[in-house]
Amino acid sequence: IRLSGQASTGRMKQNDPFLPYTINPKYSDLPLPRESLNGKVDINTYNFAGKLFARMSNRLSFTARGKWDKRDNKTPVDLYTPVATDLVPVTPRYNRPYSYKRQKYSADLRYRLDPRVSLSGGARWYNVDRTLQHVERTKESTWWAQARISPTFNTEFRLRGEWSDRDISDYLPLDDGGTVDNPLFRKFNMADRNRDRILVEFDYMPLDAFSISLAYIHAESKYKESVFGLQESLDESYSINLNYAVSSDINVFAFYNLDYLDADILNTSGGNATPWNGVTQDRFETYGIGLSAAINEKSSLGVDYVHAGSTGRISVTTAADEPPFDRLKTKLKNLKLHYDYDISDSWGCKLYLEWEEYDARDWAIDGLGVDGINSVLSMGEQSPDYSVWYYRVQLSYRF
Repeated sequence: IRLSGQASTGRMKQNDPFLPYTINPKYSDLPLPRESLNGKVDINTYNFAGKLFARMSNRLSFTARGKWDKRDNKTPVDLYTPVATDLVPVTPRYNRPYSYKRQKYSADLRYRLDPRVSLSGGARWYNVDRTLQHVERTKESTWWAQARISPTFNTEFRLRGEWSDRDISDYLPLDDGGTVDNPLFRKFNMADRNRDRILVEFDYMPLDAFSISLAYIHAESKYKESVFGLQESLDESYSINLNYAVSSDINVFAFYNLDYLDADILNTSGGNATPWNGVTQDRFETYGIGLSAAINEKSSLGVDYVHAGSTGRISVTTAADEPPFDRLKTKLKNLKLHYDYDISDSWGCKLYLEWEEYDARDWAIDGLGVDGINSVLSMGEQSPDYSVWYYRVQLSYRF
């Protein structure tokens, strides 16, 4: 039987003087409620994490975990009157210094049926209490089961299923002077939810020096109690990892990941609460290759290359029958090279080189400039498009 735990505490403060609401002299008489925020947040007023492990027999073991932490925001609440784009004062609003308490518990059993088969299962519970938020309390429970099978000495198969359910307290409108949401609207992270998740993994070593790992993940979430907001989402992931030890000094690896994320959203717009439906389809593809080699007893070399790309589609169905938005796109290429050399028993040297190229396309900001929308001023943000080299030389001394 083993018992372990940890505890911590901390505090954040912010008391820099406030800037005025605006540089527009027309509204220079708008008084700030105070000279500074005088913000104070006690982080982890109590933060304790504990773990209990018990081996009940040669084949059966039990593990229990618990974690409790609290964020106590003691920042004063006042009424503020921002001036939008230095032109129009908006409705006064109160700041909302929210706090929370979080509790996490888990327990699981693991049983080794025979040398080739092991079974495990357990449950997790996650409770959150909030202040100054739409939902004061959420409770989430997750049950899971897993089978691990090794039919031969060089193969292993794992199948895992998870079933979770999240319940919320009453959904309340925020009374801070801001825009009032539709009372039927639900934020996805504070809504009732049911989620099912399946994980399938397969490891194979055709050679002592070569291994292959395959994985598939399927997760489906439903928000049946949300009249408006996120209705359902589907996550799917495929991955393959290859690793080859060319020799005792040289290792090569490669990987490929393909991820899909689809979501369905319902909402309303306008004074007549006209309904609309939104569908998002995101696709992420990542692959890479790398090498690490010990040149001799004093030096080693490493090379890593990663290529990642994504596309996003957003289509909205309304009475006006608009076409889908343009695709969102990103592309990333990254190459890293490092060389380590031990000059002596105490002195070491590292040479590091990295190159990265990134390109993105976002219809929401591209081509608009600082005044691309009538009556709206912006910072002129554009999608990133860059290529950069980074070099580093590092010396270290070991006492």
